[in-house]
Formats: sequence, C-alpha cells, structure tokens
Amino acid sequence: MVTVGGLTFEDVKKIALELPEVREGVTHGSPSLYLGKKFLAVSGDNNVLIMKSAIVERDLLIQLEPEKYFITDHHKPFDYVLVRLELVDEDEVRDLFHKAWRMLALKKWVKEHPEI
Repeated sequence: MVTVGGLTFEDVKKIALELPEVREGVTHGSPSLYLGKKFLAVSGDNNVLIMKSAIVERDLLIQLEPEKYFITDHHKPFDYVLVRLELVDEDEVRDLFHKAWRMLALKKWVKEHPEI
C-alpha cells in the first residue's frame, strides 16, 4: 500500500487495469479509463480524478471526507465523484474502482469475478 501523500494518474491506471475488461482511452483530450465502452474515470486538472460513483456513495464520501472527495456544480447532476489523488492511498482508489466496476459491469462479468 502507498502511504497518503501522492498518487498519480499512472498509479490509478495500474490499479484500474487490474480489473477485467478495463481499458485505456481518451475523454475530451485527457487520459481516461473505460469498462468496455462505459466511462470509468478521467484524469482531471490539479491531480484530481473524476470517476464513476453511485450518487448515494459519492454524497456519503463527500460528507465523511470532504478533504479527499468533492463535487463541482458542473459534475453534480452526474454519477461522478472527484478525488484529490494527493490525499488518498491505493486501497481507497482500488475500493472506488471495485465499486464502479460492479456498478457498470455486465452481469456475466460480475458472475465470473465474484471477488471484485
């Protein structure tokens, strides 16, 4: 586990690409990650990760740890959470990706990978 103090999008990418069917892509000119054709995450400005999250989960994360997780007015209507990568560790990012993966994955993939 990396201690708190600085993940990069490269670190995030390594974590995400461990998951089945996750691939790299580009969204609005920025490096991003997809599950099949579904958007998972994109590298934002200032070492912020914009990623898929159930709105209820997002709101809970923001309430519990607003220094790490936040939302902008632009992103609020969507099921995304913004993550300050300098304040989270690998385990936290891995947990976010596992939840997003289960939310977006085809039922057969979830059944084939119950460990996620």
